[in-house]
Amino acid sequence: MKTASTEQSSITAVNFSPTLTQGLKSPLQLNTSPGDIICFIGSKENILDTYLRALAGLHPIAEGDLFINQEPIESISPKQWSLLRQEIAYISKEAPLLSVLSGMNNVIFPALYHGIYDRDQALLKATELFAELGYQGDSDLLPAYLEPLERLQLALARALMLKPKVLVLNNPWHSLAPYEYSVLNTFLRHWSRNKVLIVSTDSLHFVRQYATKIYFIGPNKVTYFQSWTSLIESERVEVRDFLAQLSE
Repeated sequence: MKTASTEQSSITAVNFSPTLTQGLKSPLQLNTSPGDIICFIGSKENILDTYLRALAGLHPIAEGDLFINQEPIESISPKQWSLLRQEIAYISKEAPLLSVLSGMNNVIFPALYHGIYDRDQALLKATELFAELGYQGDSDLLPAYLEPLERLQLALARALMLKPKVLVLNNPWHSLAPYEYSVLNTFLRHWSRNKVLIVSTDSLHFVRQYATKIYFIGPNKVTYFQSWTSLIESERVEVRDFLAQLSE
């Protein structure tokens, strides 16, 4: 069984713009620290996801620099990338699972593939994660027979089996009923206490309650807000319009 590094993973973006976002006047400046909950908000979901994927090393960079664990991304070797894929986990909005595998087998398969656990250890760890996530579904069922929250929890458990230190999520709330938000929010807040969470979201409640850093991606500009108060006090028209739209 492989042992995990005790060092924290970090992401630093300097004058950073992914491809397909060059129309934005101001590049992104970002630096992560343990305990960060970094929220990306804005009206164009595809652009938000482009930033998330680029920060996770999954989308090309148009300009600027991206450092992962203080190392320039262009100097990271293929072998290092294989390990980083375990440290920095990205989950798309759809949170896809393999349709032919049961929920449990979806969760444990990547950890078995990477040699992190043997099967008995993987089953035990998955069960522990289910308890932490508040998972109430039947893990023997195929994903098609599970509820959206249950599928999302399985996708999270699958990623967490690899012991990531940075979790990058594209709007995990989008398919959930409002009463299910608290289940997800409680887990994310607990998990991120000594790790890094980067999310795109249209859940203003989550941003207000938990965000340590907020990035508003507008039509022409990236704006950083250090708090919810600074966000809602912004005089920028596009920010006010965005907040008003989500508050309706």
